[in-house]
Amino acid sequence: MNTAHPHVRQIQEPRNNADNAFACPQRTERTEVAPEQRTAALLAAQVEVRPLEKAQAEGHVARQALEAEVSHLKAEAAARDREFEKVREGFSRDLANLRETAERAEECLRATEKRALLETDRERSAVVKPAERSRRDDEAGRPARGGASRGGRGAVDPIR
Repeated sequence: MNTAHPHVRQIQEPRNNADNAFACPQRTERTEVAPEQRTAALLAAQVEVRPLEKAQAEGHVARQALEAEVSHLKAEAAARDREFEKVREGFSRDLANLRETAERAEECLRATEKRALLETDRERSAVVKPAERSRRDDEAGRPARGGASRGGRGAVDPIR
Protein backbone atom coordinates (compact mmCIF):
# COMPACT_ATOMS: atom_id res chain seq x y z
CA MET A 1 0.00 0.00 0.00
CA ASN A 2 1.48 3.33 -1.06
CA THR A 3 0.62 6.37 1.02
CA ALA A 4 2.04 9.85 1.19
CA HIS A 5 3.64 9.40 4.62
CA PRO A 6 6.65 7.08 4.87
CA HIS A 7 6.18 6.31 8.57
CA VAL A 8 2.64 5.08 7.89
CA ARG A 9 3.94 2.79 5.15
CA GLN A 10 6.57 1.39 7.50
CA ILE A 11 3.95 0.45 10.05
CA GLN A 12 1.64 -1.10 7.50
CA GLU A 13 4.25 -3.21 5.62
CA PRO A 14 4.74 -5.86 8.33
CA ARG A 15 1.02 -6.47 8.46
CA ASN A 16 1.01 -7.25 4.76
CA ASN A 17 3.91 -9.69 5.13
CA ALA A 18 2.20 -12.78 6.62
CA ASP A 19 5.22 -15.08 6.02
CA ASN A 20 7.39 -13.14 8.45
CA ALA A 21 6.73 -14.62 11.91
CA PHE A 22 9.25 -12.38 13.59
CA ALA A 23 7.69 -9.14 12.38
CA CYS A 24 6.81 -7.94 15.84
CA PRO A 25 10.33 -6.76 16.82
CA GLN A 26 10.65 -4.80 13.58
CA ARG A 27 7.31 -3.32 14.17
CA THR A 28 8.38 -1.94 17.55
CA GLU A 29 11.51 -0.38 16.08
CA ARG A 30 9.60 1.17 13.28
CA THR A 31 6.89 2.53 15.57
CA GLU A 32 9.56 4.15 17.74
CA VAL A 33 10.87 5.99 14.69
CA ALA A 34 7.41 7.26 13.80
CA PRO A 35 6.92 9.25 17.05
CA GLU A 36 10.34 10.86 16.57
CA GLN A 37 9.39 11.81 13.04
CA ARG A 38 6.07 13.12 14.31
CA THR A 39 7.83 15.19 16.95
CA ALA A 40 10.22 16.63 14.34
CA ALA A 41 7.31 17.42 12.03
CA LEU A 42 5.43 19.03 14.92
CA LEU A 43 8.44 21.17 15.83
CA ALA A 44 8.89 22.19 12.20
CA ALA A 45 5.21 23.09 12.00
CA GLN A 46 5.48 25.11 15.22
CA VAL A 47 8.46 26.98 13.79
CA GLU A 48 6.39 27.79 10.71
CA VAL A 49 3.29 28.69 12.76
CA ARG A 50 5.01 31.17 15.11
CA PRO A 51 5.67 33.81 12.44
CA LEU A 52 2.18 33.28 11.08
CA GLU A 53 0.65 33.75 14.55
CA LYS A 54 2.78 36.86 15.04
CA ALA A 55 1.66 38.23 11.66
CA GLN A 56 -1.95 37.41 12.54
CA ALA A 57 -1.64 39.23 15.88
CA GLU A 58 -0.07 42.23 14.14
CA GLY A 59 -2.85 42.16 11.56
CA HIS A 60 -5.43 42.06 14.33
CA VAL A 61 -3.83 45.05 16.05
CA ALA A 62 -3.66 46.92 12.74
CA ARG A 63 -7.30 46.09 12.04
CA GLN A 64 -8.34 47.36 15.47
CA ALA A 65 -6.37 50.57 14.88
CA LEU A 66 -8.01 51.04 11.48
CA GLU A 67 -11.45 50.37 12.94
CA ALA A 68 -10.79 52.94 15.65
CA GLU A 69 -9.63 55.44 13.01
CA VAL A 70 -12.72 54.75 10.89
CA SER A 71 -14.92 55.24 13.93
CA HIS A 72 -13.13 58.51 14.73
CA LEU A 73 -13.47 59.72 11.14
CA LYS A 74 -17.16 58.83 11.13
CA ALA A 75 -17.65 60.85 14.31
CA GLU A 76 -15.79 63.81 12.76
CA ALA A 77 -17.89 63.55 9.59
CA ALA A 78 -21.08 63.50 11.66
CA ALA A 79 -19.90 66.57 13.59
CA ARG A 80 -19.09 68.36 10.32
CA ASP A 81 -22.50 67.40 8.95
CA ARG A 82 -24.19 68.86 12.04
CA GLU A 83 -22.11 72.03 11.74
CA PHE A 84 -22.89 72.26 8.02
CA GLU A 85 -26.60 71.87 8.76
CA LYS A 86 -26.43 74.71 11.31
CA VAL A 87 -24.59 76.96 8.85
CA ARG A 88 -27.03 76.06 6.09
CA GLU A 89 -30.01 76.88 8.33
CA GLY A 90 -28.39 80.21 9.27
CA PHE A 91 -27.72 80.97 5.63
CA SER A 92 -31.31 80.13 4.69
CA ARG A 93 -32.60 82.34 7.49
CA ASP A 94 -30.33 85.23 6.43
CA LEU A 95 -31.35 84.78 2.79
CA ALA A 96 -35.03 84.89 3.73
CA ASN A 97 -34.41 88.08 5.74
CA LEU A 98 -32.56 89.65 2.80
CA ARG A 99 -35.41 88.74 0.45
CA GLU A 100 -37.95 90.30 2.79
CA THR A 101 -35.81 93.44 3.08
CA ALA A 102 -35.46 93.59 -0.71
CA GLU A 103 -39.24 93.23 -1.13
CA ARG A 104 -39.85 96.03 1.39
CA ALA A 105 -37.28 98.21 -0.37
CA GLU A 106 -38.97 97.56 -3.73
CA GLU A 107 -42.37 98.44 -2.26
CA CYS A 108 -40.89 101.62 -0.79
CA LEU A 109 -39.32 102.46 -4.16
CA ARG A 110 -42.60 101.86 -5.99
CA ALA A 111 -44.44 104.07 -3.48
CA THR A 112 -41.79 106.79 -3.86
CA GLU A 113 -42.02 106.57 -7.67
CA LYS A 114 -45.80 106.79 -7.48
CA ARG A 115 -45.63 109.84 -5.21
CA ALA A 116 -43.08 111.48 -7.51
CA LEU A 117 -45.26 110.80 -10.57
CA LEU A 118 -48.35 112.16 -8.80
CA GLU A 119 -46.42 115.26 -7.76
CA THR A 120 -45.16 115.74 -11.33
CA ASP A 121 -48.73 115.36 -12.63
CA ARG A 122 -49.95 117.92 -10.07
CA GLU A 123 -47.24 120.37 -11.09
CA ARG A 124 -48.10 119.89 -14.76
CA SER A 125 -51.75 120.32 -14.00
CA ALA A 126 -50.98 123.49 -12.04
CA VAL A 127 -49.01 124.90 -15.00
CA VAL A 128 -51.36 123.69 -17.74
CA LYS A 129 -54.63 124.78 -16.09
CA PRO A 130 -53.75 128.51 -15.86
CA ALA A 131 -52.37 128.43 -19.39
CA GLU A 132 -55.57 126.80 -20.66
CA ARG A 133 -57.68 129.33 -18.77
CA SER A 134 -55.63 132.11 -20.17
CA ARG A 135 -55.98 130.73 -23.70
CA ARG A 136 -59.73 130.30 -23.26
CA ASP A 137 -60.04 133.81 -21.85
CA ASP A 138 -58.08 135.23 -24.78
CA GLU A 139 -60.26 133.37 -27.20
CA ALA A 140 -63.38 134.63 -25.45
CA GLY A 141 -62.04 138.16 -25.33
CA ARG A 142 -62.10 138.44 -21.58
CA PRO A 143 -59.27 139.64 -19.43
CA ALA A 144 -57.22 136.86 -17.79
CA ARG A 145 -57.71 136.04 -14.16
CA GLY A 146 -55.06 137.19 -11.80
CA GLY A 147 -53.93 140.01 -14.13
CA ALA A 148 -51.73 137.77 -16.23
CA SER A 149 -51.76 137.88 -20.01
CA ARG A 150 -50.63 135.31 -22.48
CA GLY A 151 -47.02 136.20 -21.92
CA GLY A 152 -47.42 135.94 -18.21
CA ARG A 153 -45.90 139.40 -17.48
CA GLY A 154 -48.92 141.03 -15.95
CA ALA A 155 -50.95 143.87 -17.50
CA VAL A 156 -49.09 145.34 -20.46
CA ASP A 157 -49.86 148.64 -22.09
CA PRO A 158 -50.69 148.06 -25.76
CA ILE A 159 -48.72 151.15 -26.80
CA ARG A 160 -45.48 149.96 -25.56
